[in-house]
Amino acid sequence: MAESVLRNQRIWLNGRALQTQANAVALSIAADELDRTSLADSFKVRRGGLKSGVVSCEGFFDADLDAGLDQAFGVAGQIVTIGAPDVGEGALAYGLKAFAGDYSPWGGKIGDLAGFSLGAVSDGELVRGAIAADRTVSANGTGVGIQLPAPAAPLRLFAGLHILSMSAGATLDVEVKSAPTNAFAGGGTTRIDFGVVNAAAAPFAAWSSFAAGTTETWFRAAFTLTGTTPQAVVALFLGVA
Repeated sequence: MAESVLRNQRIWLNGRALQTQANAVALSIAADELDRTSLADSFKVRRGGLKSGVVSCEGFFDADLDAGLDQAFGVAGQIVTIGAPDVGEGALAYGLKAFAGDYSPWGGKIGDLAGFSLGAVSDGELVRGAIAADRTVSANGTGVGIQLPAPAAPLRLFAGLHILSMSAGATLDVEVKSAPTNAFAGGGTTRIDFGVVNAAAAPFAAWSSFAAGTTETWFRAAFTLTGTTPQAVVALFLGVA
């Protein structure tokens, strides 16, 4: 098996990218351990209970980043995507809604670079998937095709959208399409539509899911952008759980 060097990591919280200021990140997943031991047993019997995830991140203080983290602190439903090291679109990633209950804007001792720390726990599903988009969108188009397990019931397709910035006057609609193959004949079938986002709303983030079920296993983003020489910096997570 190949090793991975922890570098060039992708970390998004709502409409902000943390990787340019962060220098440490960790994601842990746990399941409650339930004791099923009865009087008839000679050894402990265990059952798996509810699952949860924990995200921690540390890095260098930045005033703009602090504004976003301060808004996220103490609020449920924050959109988080953490990608695999040293790769971009198509890379393994985990996505979740989170409750950010631990935030230190800065810390350190004299002479140090001021540092921040953030801790959050999952607020619902923690989903394994991939980065479907990590780009600047400047025209209508589509993202890379991502192959995932078929989200047949009871599984669902989850999507986490991060819009970091948009040019003045621009609007952006992001849809998630599915198809049986990576050819996406006919453009694919829309499974999730985030709706039109105006430039005034950026930075922006949203979490959505598709629960109707499908046997199709290929997914990609479709971008509809309007405005005069418009641009939008976008990241999109897709996963099935």
